[in-house]
Amino acid sequence: MNLGFNIEKDLVFNLNKKKYYELTPFLKDTLKIMFPFINDEDIIYSRLLERSQKPDIYIKCRDQIKYISIKSGRTNSIHFEKINELTAFLSSRNISNETIETLLLFHYGDGTLNGTGETRLLFEDLFPLLSKRIQKANIELNQKDIVEELIERFIFHGIESKILSVDYILHGNQNYGILCSKEKIKKFILNKNYNHVR
Repeated sequence: MNLGFNIEKDLVFNLNKKKYYELTPFLKDTLKIMFPFINDEDIIYSRLLERSQKPDIYIKCRDQIKYISIKSGRTNSIHFEKINELTAFLSSRNISNETIETLLLFHYGDGTLNGTGETRLLFEDLFPLLSKRIQKANIELNQKDIVEELIERFIFHGIESKILSVDYILHGNQNYGILCSKEKIKKFILNKNYNHVR
């Protein structure tokens, strides 16, 4: 069993059916952000969610539920999906065939759009060959509405529209960490300019 799943299980164990005053100082601070009305006698409920969903656990206080994605360790990956699912999504959002082809050429790195080439180039060899195409694709993909949809898809919601959405991301465990709301993450990303990424 991996470390991340153990942290999720420990969090649920340390939260579920506990009164607020019984929690660790970090969990108290965290829950006060999520539930500003919380008091010492409030009972917290928590459980693990299905692995196919973006949120890992839910936390309930009184009649409010918050969905949390738990991150741990040093990994920098938050989303995985098949390239054909991503390109179909982009196509449905009127992203040009040229930009989609650029993504595929970069993804496969073998000069093909489907990975059937004989030699896959390393990043440092591939990037200069595609740099003009990447610059053009970057302009199209940096449209605010596209960026907003991709944030939602990659970080908060996933690829299925009927699945639960993340309210907060917690990097840490029951004793320490950083909590960030969906709104703050979106604001941070949308206030950045990514046109320099070429």
